[in-house]
Amino acid sequence: VLLVAILFLLIPVSDDVDAEVFEVDCFYYNVIDDEAWVVGKGPTHAHNPTIPETIVVSGYEYSVVGIIEGSFNECSSISGTLTLPSTIKTIFANSFSDCDLITSVVIYSGYLYSGAFSDCSSLESIDLRKDVEYESSVFSNCSSVCSINYDSDYVIGSMVSPFSNINSSSIVEIT
Repeated sequence: VLLVAILFLLIPVSDDVDAEVFEVDCFYYNVIDDEAWVVGKGPTHAHNPTIPETIVVSGYEYSVVGIIEGSFNECSSISGTLTLPSTIKTIFANSFSDCDLITSVVIYSGYLYSGAFSDCSSLESIDLRKDVEYESSVFSNCSSVCSINYDSDYVIGSMVSPFSNINSSSIVEIT
């Protein structure tokens, strides 16, 4: 009986995890309804970061499903290529706005809200895979963009384009 009681105390309880913020591999997460949401960047610099598909907290594995609004707004501790996993369902508005050191972004899936990557002045390359949906102006005012790879019928500069206010004459490659 004592052994069973000790083993019961060692089993993590999922409900205790839901209200806290956890740091895993230099990113902060909040677990909500058994899913992990990215809520910010830890104190260390991350060059070419990849947000993982899953994280493990207190022995439980959670799928990383979204980026909370404003999580990385004006973040200067992320640089290079930012890769987001295929488990992402939502990237809210202004999640990465004004992140001036991100030069490339690769997004496999999810819904991008307006302004999610707006005003990223060093962003040169955008790679949106076919499972990405978006509102207008997701990448507005990203003045350094010269390469866009996306699977869409949207036209650059149109009202429904995620690429509004990008200087289309500077884009050298659209695939």
